Amino acid sequence: MGFSSTVVAAGLLFAASVIAGDVRASDLVGDCRWSETAELHPTCIVQPSSADVLSGFVKTLVQGECPFAIKSGGHNPWAGVNDIDEGVVVDLSKINEVSLSYDRTSVKLGAGGNWGDVYKALEPQGMMVPGARASGVGVGGMTLGGGLSYFTPRVGLTADNVVDFEVVLASGEVVHATDSDNTDLFYSLKGGSSNFGIVTRMDVKAFQNGEIWGGEIVSPINATEDALHHLNDFVTNSNTDVNTAVEVVFNLNTTNGEQRIISIVADTAGNADSSLLKPFQSLPKVADTSRKTSMSDLSEELQGRLPAGQRYAFATVTFQSDLDALKQVHNISLAVFEDYKDVKDVTWNLVYESLPLDYQNFGPNPIGLNYSTTDRIALVLNPTWLDATQDDQVAKAANDWVDRIQEWTNVHGKSSPLELLPYAAPFQDPLEFYGDDNLKFLQEVAKKYDPDEAFQKLVPGGFKVSKAGRQ
Repeated sequence: MGFSSTVVAAGLLFAASVIAGDVRASDLVGDCRWSETAELHPTCIVQPSSADVLSGFVKTLVQGECPFAIKSGGHNPWAGVNDIDEGVVVDLSKINEVSLSYDRTSVKLGAGGNWGDVYKALEPQGMMVPGARASGVGVGGMTLGGGLSYFTPRVGLTADNVVDFEVVLASGEVVHATDSDNTDLFYSLKGGSSNFGIVTRMDVKAFQNGEIWGGEIVSPINATEDALHHLNDFVTNSNTDVNTAVEVVFNLNTTNGEQRIISIVADTAGNADSSLLKPFQSLPKVADTSRKTSMSDLSEELQGRLPAGQRYAFATVTFQSDLDALKQVHNISLAVFEDYKDVKDVTWNLVYESLPLDYQNFGPNPIGLNYSTTDRIALVLNPTWLDATQDDQVAKAANDWVDRIQEWTNVHGKSSPLELLPYAAPFQDPLEFYGDDNLKFLQEVAKKYDPDEAFQKLVPGGFKVSKAGRQ
């Protein structure tokens, strides 16, 4: 019996949905991917409804040595991370609970839900959790990679706010990891990705929050110098107002020449007059959507600018926050895009993200944010295009972009040993930058809870602790 037949039989036994045969995930309602680049052809798609149901499938997969992929929201654009060729996709979309605890201190979240639905469920109750800025991002994948949100300056990363992980191990055992039970696993899951088991649910700290103020301020490209200056000032002074958050995005299409700056601003306390955000509001405007609104509405606006069905990629670098370094990194990026101007109909999106020192005050987690003595800026390259024949050239450009920026920051003493895992490209090694002690710890925990290394060998996608530091 092939593993397709084996999994179908397991589906009948454990009463869960199984789609068999050569299918694309997008052919199955509820199992689509954000980016066309992530779409592969699994042999089976399994949709468990609970950890207990998933337990039986995991035992079947591991005992049969069946390769499999794990999908939460399917928002990572790189092929193989949340899909697989000739293997099984474990699609968690039916595990999508949003349940506020009786004492209103935490929310139980299914790992297969998306953050837009989480916000919509909590807002009528006046409650909130720190989740993704785009509504379509999955709960599980984002949290296991750390999780930056508009609320990070106030409460830390999403992972920092988890108080209980429900995990299905390779043995099929369902365990809980908290600060008093399986504490080593609890720490490791706060940034360690899918190296230890399949997280099905998590309890996340909740807090009261009403409407927020935010939106997108679109400016002409000739405001670049001012936008970079405002971003650097924001990073330096961000500790003066923990309710504010900013991303500065440059949209650059080298084919048709369209270029613009988008300052994505938010004040989670609903204040439209924050002194930290005023400089961005003073930029020349092509459009301005800033208003008092709900988190769900704001997250849908951002998701609308990044629609599913296109081709996307990620790569990321981090460097010390310094205005001269910021300008140099930006100019290097422009030079790379000019070198690849023959790659047609691609929009190069540069997303600048603040990483101030104060983010070290949360946790603990293994991500390595504490390996810095300066404020930092994370820069994400997020190109988008439609033609699959351009995939190799876009990937080559991303690799070149990372190499050139890292070369400059290393030579000029502005480098920072951090690559944000959710935005890293396959040719990068984000786990290596967690630091030697953290990486060794994660490797030991993975071996303890998965002694036969099923999640290292049978799950080909994602960054593996067993391979980290070896590139």
